[in-house]
This record gives sequence, structure tokens and C-alpha cells, in this order.
Amino acid sequence: MRDADEVSSQAMVVYRSPVSYDAPLRSYYYVNPAYLTPNLHLFGAINDQCILGILSFLDGTSLVTAGSSCRALHALSNNDNLWLSLCREEWCVSPEHLAFAGRVEGKALYRFAQQQLQRVAQDILQAQLHVPSLPSHTVQALTRSLFVGPP
Repeated sequence: MRDADEVSSQAMVVYRSPVSYDAPLRSYYYVNPAYLTPNLHLFGAINDQCILGILSFLDGTSLVTAGSSCRALHALSNNDNLWLSLCREEWCVSPEHLAFAGRVEGKALYRFAQQQLQRVAQDILQAQLHVPSLPSHTVQALTRSLFVGPP
């Protein structure tokens, strides 16, 4: 049993006090903090380090998608260390590889590396499509000469 000094009220106390008789009544509500509901969210029982560990298994596209699902995941998915480790894993790029000495965020570095890789892939594809090839009649003549012996 608690002492009388330690016992707090278990009831909600509502107090209405008029400021003046001409003004409308203002209501003041005093609530026992024990009755306040904590800010519960989806990951209330899991700490941020565990969630970051789970998010570290995702690729960049999945990480962006997870970050757009709720505010808590948005804040966690913008973790700079998470994006930098993703850049090192997927693209083997770190901020030290860049020519300028400014601060680079991990998410921006990931997007930059992804755009550069897409550009390189497009350049390779275009280069292969524009390779001059032999005319069809020359290819046919060479093919015939392979299967027909020397004259």
C-alpha cells in the first residue's frame, strides 16, 4: 500500500472557470498523465536499430518504397549510413571516390550512381546498335565461300 503522499488521483478532473461574466466560458481540462495514451505506431515495440537492420537488406528501389509507406519508416529510410552502405554494396562507390570535397548524402550518391550506370548501359546499347555491319550480299558470298571449296 502506498503512502498518502504518493497516491495520485485516478480520476479526470474537469474545471470550468469563467474569465469574466461577459466573455464566453472557457473550459480547462486537467488530465492525470497516467491516462494519456502513448503515441503508438506500427513499430512501437521495436527499436530503431532493429528496423535499420531490416532495412539494410533492401535494395534502393525497395528502400524508397518502404520509406513512402509511413512517417516512421520515412525518417528511418533517410538514414545516411544506410544509403552509403547501399552505395558501397551495389555500385562500389563511396564519397571518397568523388572529385569534390563537399559533403555528399548517401541517398543523393545512390541516385547519382544509378543514373550514371543507366547512362553507361544506354551508351553501350547504342554503340552496339550502330556498329557498321557488312552488306547482306557480302555476308552471303563469304558464307558460300566457306562451304564451297576453293575453285
